[in-house]
Formats: sequence, structure tokens, C-alpha cells
Amino acid sequence: MLSLGWIATAQDSSIAKEVEKLKHLVEYNQYEQAQKKADSLLLIFNKSGDKYLEYELSVTLQLGLMYETKEDNNKALEILLKVVDKANQSNYHNTACHINIIIALVYEKRLEQELAKKYLDDADKIRIKHNVQELYSTILVRRSLYHRWFTKDLDSALYYTKKGYEFAKQYNNEYDIVESSLMIAIYEANLTRWV
Repeated sequence: MLSLGWIATAQDSSIAKEVEKLKHLVEYNQYEQAQKKADSLLLIFNKSGDKYLEYELSVTLQLGLMYETKEDNNKALEILLKVVDKANQSNYHNTACHINIIIALVYEKRLEQELAKKYLDDADKIRIKHNVQELYSTILVRRSLYHRWFTKDLDSALYYTKKGYEFAKQYNNEYDIVESSLMIAIYEANLTRWV
């Protein structure tokens, strides 16, 4: 006879694999399939209370990323703002930090300076309090862009970008390595024009 613990572990493993598949679908812009998978997973989570909170937050983050990438910023905010408080109060600090970063990005794109800064600061507080260092480069890149767009302070933007590049390399965050490398070149070119 199978033990209930083994069945629960197998079910958790199966759900983890499905969440990983969702991440890949979003990463490779397979949005229709991603939406279907997310809907089916969220249906399971809604019937399970907080038993699968970690996965629920991860799925919600992926949906927010998907809509942000599709430039449907209102939908991204609608999804992410529903869970940000729950995420911040959970023990899933990496996901909570990432949700706050994406909310800050969406507000940045909407040119809502104060809200962009608030959520970026919230992400950084989570990072500091819970040692979520693997997302530090992303926070630094976002902070750089905040300075570029809102304060027009290219010196600060360049400082945060270079620091972001260092952390991106340390944590092998390929996206932030590429983004910060491009931004460094742009900032340095702009700064030399003004000298």
C-alpha cells in the first residue's frame, strides 16, 4: 500500500514540473499555451487553499511577466497587485521580490514615477531583509533606468548599471548582463557627448 506522504510528494513534484513548463512557455512567447496552463494550475490552487501558495505565486508572476512582455500593462498590474501583499507576507521571498520588480517596471513604463520607486524600493527591502541576492542585478538595472527616465541623472544611471553588471556576472544572470552591457555603452556615449 502506498503511503499518503509519497502520494503528496509525487503530486508536488508533478505540479512543480508543470510550473516549470509554464515558465518556459512564457520565456519562449507561447502565450496562448501559457495562459491555458496557468488557468489549469490556478484552478488546482484555488481548490487547495494555501497548500500550493509557492506555486500559485510563481504562476501569477509568470502571468504578470507574460502580460508585461505583451505590453498589456493594465492586465499585468491587475494580476500582480492582487497577490503582492500575499507574496510580501509569505516565506517565498525570491518570488515576492520579483513580483515587486515587475510591478515597478510596469509603473515605470506607464511613467508613474512615485509608484515605480515605491515598488522598486519594496523589492530592495525584501532583498536586503531576506538576502535575495540573485535578483540584486535586476533591481540595480531597474534603478538605473529609473534614474535615466525620471531624474535624468546619467551619472547615477551609469553607476547603478555598472554595479548591476557586476552582480549579474556574479549570479550568471544572462539577461541583466546583456541589458547592462548595452546600457553602459549608451550611457558612456551620452556622457562623453556632454563633456
